Amino acid sequence: MAATAAAAAASVPDAPPAAALPAPPAPPHPGPEKCNYKNRLQEWTQRNNQKLPVYLTQSKGDPHQLVFRSTVEVGGKTFPSDHNHSRLKDAEQDAAKVACKNLVTIDDPTDVLGLIEQGVVFCKSILNEFAVKTKATQPTYSVDRPKGLPPMTLFVSSVLFSGNTYTGEAATNKKDAEQKAARAAIKSILGNLCVGHD
Repeated sequence: MAATAAAAAASVPDAPPAAALPAPPAPPHPGPEKCNYKNRLQEWTQRNNQKLPVYLTQSKGDPHQLVFRSTVEVGGKTFPSDHNHSRLKDAEQDAAKVACKNLVTIDDPTDVLGLIEQGVVFCKSILNEFAVKTKATQPTYSVDRPKGLPPMTLFVSSVLFSGNTYTGEAATNKKDAEQKAARAAIKSILGNLCVGHD
């Protein structure tokens, strides 16, 4: 019996129970978007005979940890950035992004097509605005997840608008898939509008 007990004790490690593994670190905050909204906003002012955008940026915090928030004045209106930023130029880009979202309308196909080619962030908003202006039913989205192996699973969205279905490119998440479906719809609609104007 003593030998059996000794053998059992030998099989148990002396180390304390392993602590739970630490949680994986949170994903980093996405960096600035690739679209240069300041350039886009400046192009809008030139096409619409407006004064160039004027940026007013404020900072707060300790000298070594300043955060910036910017406001842009353009077209007789002011647009504040949505977030605080660690870099001044990112705060100005954020304010320009807000201005673009509010000033670029589907009435100007050149502005809209230029904006949606650089990024999909406004596509659903633009399509919703078009639905309101044309008194159409608001678009409805459906998202499929094609077969794929994680972490490369992709999503494809379609949008039903004015009796037509538009399918966007594959995206890595549902939100972007819907924005890409909206972009496909906008490009098709504006393409038809532009043909009609020629």
